[in-house]
Amino acid sequence: MKQYASASYAADRKYYQYFGYSTYNRNDINSEILSKMINSKREFNINNIDEIRIHVRARFHTVFLTKKAANFKLSHGLDDYKYNKNFWQNTKFDYNNSTNIIPYGVSSKAMRDMFRHPDQYTIGCRDAAIWTLKYGTYLATGGTNLKLDDPVVDDSDWIPGENGFIENDNNIVKFLAYTQYLGENIIYIGNNNFWGLATNKEKQINTMEGWFNVIKQWAWSGHPKLHKYRGRSQINVADL
Repeated sequence: MKQYASASYAADRKYYQYFGYSTYNRNDINSEILSKMINSKREFNINNIDEIRIHVRARFHTVFLTKKAANFKLSHGLDDYKYNKNFWQNTKFDYNNSTNIIPYGVSSKAMRDMFRHPDQYTIGCRDAAIWTLKYGTYLATGGTNLKLDDPVVDDSDWIPGENGFIENDNNIVKFLAYTQYLGENIIYIGNNNFWGLATNKEKQINTMEGWFNVIKQWAWSGHPKLHKYRGRSQINVADL
């Protein structure tokens, strides 16, 4: 885990290994989060032990919230989206937009309603993953800058509480613009498992290989391809 502050990577790594976090207990999500942050080649803006706790807490909340998010109903296109219109408004579908629904008014109230009443929301897997991550970050920080994307990350570099995307690289699906078959947005929840919103709740948690196999069984034989980016909690000191 690198710092933007004065401590060198070597000294920083030695300091946290002193506390026994160079490896992790597979049954302890907090230790997996911290050990994988230490061993990742990515940089995290951390200046003291309190900020480390906030990073870990944001990711822990995100993983925990996938249990709530599992109760969302999966949309098969914008026409069947359902949400509380007192808190949310729809955006025109654009694959380059981050989400298809955005808060109307105070975002914290909108997210709170979404996770208090998940069974009343019918949304896509992208909205499910991104708003789970954003609310997990909000619960840890109370901030407003909730999500940061690392653009190019090694396929093996996954830290619990961050999201990614497995694209269905199928030309027929792209030509016909079948949004439900464009791919699967996932959140790494630890121990080599990934959560993604699916119609069948029992099939929402898979290994990466498992998700690839799910997509291969989609219409017109899916062609899964993992994107390089990772979406993770934005821990901004100014927000604390």
